[in-house]
Amino acid sequence: MKRRIALALVAIASIAAWRHTQQAPAANATRAPAIVAPAVVPTQTPAPADAPLPRVAAPPTALPLRPESSEPLVTAFPALLALAQSGDTDAMLDLGRRLAPCAPFALDGARSRVVRGERELAEAEQNLRDTPPDSLTPDERVLLPDVARMRASQDEQRKSIADCEAIDETQRGRSLAWIEAAADAGNESARRTYVTDALDDLRGHGDAALMLNIDTVIERRDRARRYMRESIEHCAHWAFITQATGLDRALGVSDPYLRAVAGRAAIRETQVNDDARASFAQRTFEQAVESLDAAARARAEQAGDAMYERCASQH
Repeated sequence: MKRRIALALVAIASIAAWRHTQQAPAANATRAPAIVAPAVVPTQTPAPADAPLPRVAAPPTALPLRPESSEPLVTAFPALLALAQSGDTDAMLDLGRRLAPCAPFALDGARSRVVRGERELAEAEQNLRDTPPDSLTPDERVLLPDVARMRASQDEQRKSIADCEAIDETQRGRSLAWIEAAADAGNESARRTYVTDALDDLRGHGDAALMLNIDTVIERRDRARRYMRESIEHCAHWAFITQATGLDRALGVSDPYLRAVAGRAAIRETQVNDDARASFAQRTFEQAVESLDAAARARAEQAGDAMYERCASQH
């Protein structure tokens, strides 16, 4: 009897196991993740034929090579512009420097010099016709104008003007803007260029141009001084000696004490580096302290030493 009961239990267990295996696929199917349809990508409405193309940054492999410095601006411009627009700060600086003669004030000045040079060249040529060199003594010949040099200078200026005029007019006046962009991105050479050259386009027309554009002068002065402070804070190698010279009279630091502090730091820097600028730094410092008394000079030397040592400890 017991044996029959045991066999019955085994049979019941086998049937239950068989039913479980038949139902398992259905149970598993309820836990399987649902199939997700791919996202639908909306189609773009075709742009009108005359709509401007969207600006797409070129991949690095598509960027042109940097033009040689000897390449004329008119042919180098497209490559420099592409590199500058890609974020190359050296190209920004190069483009800004090369566009400097094309700034409106600078270009007007160049045209005026060509007109004046033509007049002077015509007078020199007339003098040579009136006084043949063979009729002069060797000493007198030395005083004759060098017509060939004058003509070469005229040709060079004309070529520079033609290069600028071949550039789109909207780009000609962007010299300082490109230098600013490079300086704002931290390019120290660009900062130095801005600090020393920011008013060149205006100064070519004399102090009157500075006064007539006083708002522009103040804006550039404040930017130049900010670059100067930041570069000194970052211990840029050019900053000490540049501030010590007083920079530009409209942009720079005229306070003799501040110039002396920077001059002292420049002396320490150039001495350590055995730099050819060492004697210039010393002269600059001496000029700055001429109006200081002994106590102020001592304070300037102490502050300059501290300025240099702070930077030296970071390298």
